[in-house]
Amino acid sequence: MEYWIYTTDACNLNCSFCSNSTIRTGKTQQCSAEEIAGFVLQDMKKEKHPKNGVVFYGGEPLLNQEFIKDVIRKTKFGKLEYLSFTNGTMLDNIDPFLLKKLDALFISIDGEHRVHDKFRGPGTFEKIIQNMFAVKNRFEGKTIARLCHIPGNSIYSSVLGVVNWFDNVHWQIENSPSTITNPKDCLSSYSDDLDLLIGYWTNHLHEGIVKKIIPFQAIVSSLLFEKENHSFRCGAGSKTVAIDTGGECFICDDLIGREKFHIGSVQQGINHEKLRACGKNIFCNGCKIRKICGGRCLRAWQEFPKKMQFYCSTTKMLANKLKEKIPEIKELIKEGIISKQELDNSLAEFTEAIP
Repeated sequence: MEYWIYTTDACNLNCSFCSNSTIRTGKTQQCSAEEIAGFVLQDMKKEKHPKNGVVFYGGEPLLNQEFIKDVIRKTKFGKLEYLSFTNGTMLDNIDPFLLKKLDALFISIDGEHRVHDKFRGPGTFEKIIQNMFAVKNRFEGKTIARLCHIPGNSIYSSVLGVVNWFDNVHWQIENSPSTITNPKDCLSSYSDDLDLLIGYWTNHLHEGIVKKIIPFQAIVSSLLFEKENHSFRCGAGSKTVAIDTGGECFICDDLIGREKFHIGSVQQGINHEKLRACGKNIFCNGCKIRKICGGRCLRAWQEFPKKMQFYCSTTKMLANKLKEKIPEIKELIKEGIISKQELDNSLAEFTEAIP
């Protein structure tokens, strides 16, 4: 299970594409750390999942560090992984306790200095990089560069702009109902960029280096290990519980406030049958890559289904390009240049995996 806890609705940035801006109230988590911890431990015990994690989300989670510390302390016997999202601008003031206890930091950064500052604010790119290097040697967990890709920009340049500074890189194509201008041109440039990026990745594989580019690893692992994804890979409708600042629970952090996806509360517990029922993927019947993709995003299917044609095109494009590389990758494994295990990235479970 994954327990996504809104530590606060407040944020010190005002990113133009933020999907949470509509629910931003400035409130911090109203439930006590003890209430949250009790709920998480009790639900874990009932569900008996083999792997469990707590994800601190927002807003900017690091605006409420004392709460994060208290939750970690009160769940320390639960065999949990602890992860936090952050826009990176407050890493220079992060508590040493969190640097020791967090297993991963998802840092929002968009790869290219110009693109990042345009959408997240002037000077933020440089500040994030400075902060990240300031704490990296003291941080015992993994860093993940979390990119928001705006169609029309270069995903190749964006990934290469950060891949050598972070332990892992993941991107998601902007998830919103906004209209894409010239979708054919965007798909064409995205295809060209993927060719360059996959070439960069496979060239390193030949040198025995597995660059931790999560979308590539997630899809290649599915193909190599014959993993079938019958539900959304992000965990919506299967393993994700998103807890808002009032303690109400939903099946996805992007669907907070939607009554249809409300499954209970910290105080009353949650209805796991409803979690699974309202998160069922009924949209992708007949799709040839359904078992690889899992459906990409429940919120997108529900709230802007017309745009899913574009998203599906990008996903099929990526999956097919990587599928062509499988014989080459298998040969590298056979020769002992890389191992199957290196291609499987456990942090993909805490992402959408599919951009």
